[in-house]
Amino acid sequence: MQFNKPQFKSLHLLLIILIAGGISIFAFAPFNHSYIMAVTILMLLYVIDNFAAYVSKKKLFAYGYFFGFTYFATQLYWAFYSLYKIIDTGLIISTLAYIFFVGFLALYMGLIVTVYHKYKTKFAIVNLAVFFPSVWVFFEWLRSWLFSGFPWCEVGYTQVNISFLKGFYPLGGSYLVSWIFLSMIGAFYFIIKNKILFITSRNISNIPPKRYTNLILFYFLAIIIGGDFLAKINYTKPYGKPISVALIQGNISQGVKWSSNNFLDIYKKEIALAHADIVIIPETAISSFSEYLPVGYLDGLVKTAKTNGANLIIGIPKFIDKQNNYVNSALLLTDPKQSYYAKYHLVPYGEYIPMKWLFGKVYSMINLPLVGFSSGGKEQSPLVVANQKLAFNICYENGFNTELTANAMQSTILANLSDMVWYGDTVAKDQHLQISQVRALENQRYFIQDTNTGLTAIITPNGMIQSKLAPFVKGTLTDMVQGRFGATPFEIVGNYPIIIICALFIFIFIGFRRFKK
Repeated sequence: MQFNKPQFKSLHLLLIILIAGGISIFAFAPFNHSYIMAVTILMLLYVIDNFAAYVSKKKLFAYGYFFGFTYFATQLYWAFYSLYKIIDTGLIISTLAYIFFVGFLALYMGLIVTVYHKYKTKFAIVNLAVFFPSVWVFFEWLRSWLFSGFPWCEVGYTQVNISFLKGFYPLGGSYLVSWIFLSMIGAFYFIIKNKILFITSRNISNIPPKRYTNLILFYFLAIIIGGDFLAKINYTKPYGKPISVALIQGNISQGVKWSSNNFLDIYKKEIALAHADIVIIPETAISSFSEYLPVGYLDGLVKTAKTNGANLIIGIPKFIDKQNNYVNSALLLTDPKQSYYAKYHLVPYGEYIPMKWLFGKVYSMINLPLVGFSSGGKEQSPLVVANQKLAFNICYENGFNTELTANAMQSTILANLSDMVWYGDTVAKDQHLQISQVRALENQRYFIQDTNTGLTAIITPNGMIQSKLAPFVKGTLTDMVQGRFGATPFEIVGNYPIIIICALFIFIFIGFRRFKK
């Protein structure tokens, strides 16, 4: 099923590709126009499904690559902002690092387009509704863990507010939602293309039977009805009584946080004013090691919290041995045992330095604080507090869905501590919160998120934002949360089913093409 030989020039096709990738940012938070992702995918399919036969393999890869470049460049512009404005690496280094970062991620899109075109069959509907989503999701998953992984910008995040898709998150995770959405868009593209052929084609034999359209409509209906049914299933049950939490947003600037101890009084006052079962301050809110703090400061915080009947959890770097190895921790300060969660998935080049022999001198010039963190264990016991079990993750760890599930199944509430001051007033804070919404859905638990500058929020088990603070203000978000216990299907099986299915489809299509040859 092909259109007549196109009259479009390569420049026109490249322009379509660039626009398609660029507008994708509007599908993600804070814009949340989910339908834009459908437009993005339809524009991409328009090019690679109709014009691929008329361009070289290298040019086809380039189309996918440049689609990926604008796709990631618009969504991740905050990476340049952080390097240039906050870390102050200079314009040249910031630009080169940003281009390299985005350019590397774009390779995945180039591979998606190349694999899809090379191994697609003559059965258009199967290509679009099965093979294309399988290739996309497989490489999306690959991007989430290869070379430490970067699981932002995933299609499934854009659909977190679509009611009939919500039930699929606890069933099979965000990659299952990505696959279903892409499959529906591929099938919808098939219908659109058939309508155009019906209008323009002189040879009616080129038009697929009407039963395909009816089958697709039934497919859509089954997903919508099935999704609505799944959304009503409660895999987890209430645990204990609702508790109150107070999430303190210090709004401490980067310069103040790392150059003096003036911020300590801010947290001391805010903790004294907080009245809740659990009081939390953000990631590295206390940026100095306890050994370097004013004498009696932490003891004073404990005394204040206990006077208010609160349990206090703080973000603080913590030495873990005599060799002065240290971790990024969420520390239950009011616990005599000083229980803590140590961040497991560290940010490369931000919290540790890969290939230090090569990049060590660069870091000595930019003087980036605390880049020598050690990693905590992959599976850590939740912090038991206020008769609930809190499973913590720190910073961008909320993006690694299966890394959270083992701890989540042992917990009743999920919590994230972050310091988003590195990214200023960009969309990074909104994207970060959107990812947390997806994690709440997958694990069907309350997800509380405490940040330095925003967005501090409380998310319900169905992914809705119950309450949040405005960004870049000092304040405390106090609200009630209900612990939940149990396991969702996703927590039990993880990403394995959807990724195995995608891999099987890819191998089947590759095998079919090789057999035909």
